[in-house]
Amino acid sequence: MNNLVRIAVLSDTHAGKVNELPLALVDALIGMDMVVHLGDYSSGGLVNELKKTGKFRGVRGNHDLGDIHTMLPKKDVVEVNGRRIGLLHGHGCSFPRGLHKGLIAQFKEEKMDVILFGHTHIASSKVVEDVLLFNPGSAAGRFPARNRTYGILTIGETVNADIVNIAGGHHWAHNASIPEPIRYLVHRMAYDWGILIKNI
Repeated sequence: MNNLVRIAVLSDTHAGKVNELPLALVDALIGMDMVVHLGDYSSGGLVNELKKTGKFRGVRGNHDLGDIHTMLPKKDVVEVNGRRIGLLHGHGCSFPRGLHKGLIAQFKEEKMDVILFGHTHIASSKVVEDVLLFNPGSAAGRFPARNRTYGILTIGETVNADIVNIAGGHHWAHNASIPEPIRYLVHRMAYDWGILIKNI
């Protein structure tokens, strides 16, 4: 019988140090067996601090340039309790076949049980082609996220994925006169092209 392993799954924190993360999130990380960050930090300082915990795995995102680009891989694979877990930020996976198929294609050489990804800032959990695709959302609450969130992946005999709302969640201010689907589309296109448009 496998022991339960609890993994904190973070993405899109846009933070340079641990003390820039929400306190409720930092408290939660202490009790985890592993901490996974799926990219878009703001400096290598956060990466170094997470590495010091001895239980960190991470990949870089599309905004992780400079030192982070050399510190972390674009994608990674970890095995926990016999389950293979793919890690990647997720930018560039939507075209041409759609996000879910694009994510699975990134690991086509290896059979994954779970793929953890970020980039969209929207928390989601869905099984596609027998693979759990899990996005913890944005721990910073960056648009289009409505709340600051992270994920907890629990792996034992089964795999459970939970989204946790961080107390005091918020989202970016934006122009409410622009319909939400249009705002989302503009931001999504901008992220996929590597451009960040703020406060549309």
